[in-house]
Amino acid sequence: MRWLLIALLFTTLSCKKAEPETFEVIYRVFLKQGGPASYNMTYSTGNGVTKTDGPESGALWESPPVLLEDNEAVDFTLNVISGGATFTMEIRKDWALIADSTFSSSIGKTTLQAVI
Repeated sequence: MRWLLIALLFTTLSCKKAEPETFEVIYRVFLKQGGPASYNMTYSTGNGVTKTDGPESGALWESPPVLLEDNEAVDFTLNVISGGATFTMEIRKDWALIADSTFSSSIGKTTLQAVI
């Protein structure tokens, strides 16, 4: 009985909690057609925190890589400040496309959502 308690105690103490899997997430905007346009982007960086970049006016914008945990919900918002164009927004997980949207927009916001 004593050995059983020692074995049980050893097994319990040696178990480690599994770390959640993390992925590199990148947000991208392409100005496909039209323009000129000026825009800001707001995107999830983890734990409910967001970051805003811009204003931008180029044909391509890409976020720096963000490490996010598996099953985390993310938002990516494009806010057109001036002008108008056809845009494509993408959310990529380890460079694999997991969400995208192509749309024509003038001044206003469009949000793309995904679960990592």
